[in-house]
Amino acid sequence: MVWLKFIGFFLFVVLIVALVNLALRKIFKIKNEGKGLFSFNYVNKLHLKIDLSINATAAVAYIICFYLLVSKGYSVNVFLVSVILFTILSHSVQAVFEWKYSQNPKKIILTISEMSLIVIALILTIQFDLFNSLIS
Repeated sequence: MVWLKFIGFFLFVVLIVALVNLALRKIFKIKNEGKGLFSFNYVNKLHLKIDLSINATAAVAYIICFYLLVSKGYSVNVFLVSVILFTILSHSVQAVFEWKYSQNPKKIILTISEMSLIVIALILTIQFDLFNSLIS
């Protein structure tokens, strides 16, 4: 039952992000490039290298946070804060490269809105202690 609530909350956030992206695409007339759900939207090689570095650093940070969570009894919020920080960093780099180097700089609107919605969902999870209430 716990995982069902977690999956439901996750799907709700994904649905909201998708609906907002769809609405923003219509409002600002941003073309859909037809890439898949988990596609990598790198603007150039430098963007690829920076994003891979951020992802590798995030993976190490997540492992450290998970270790602290499991073995030292730290709060889940430590992990969630690290997810917030790396989400902001990753999406900010994406936004800068879309703005400066992309053929369609209006995509920055989608990137910033997606980042904002994810960060808001994570902050609400921390603020209302949703993760711990899902577990208990």
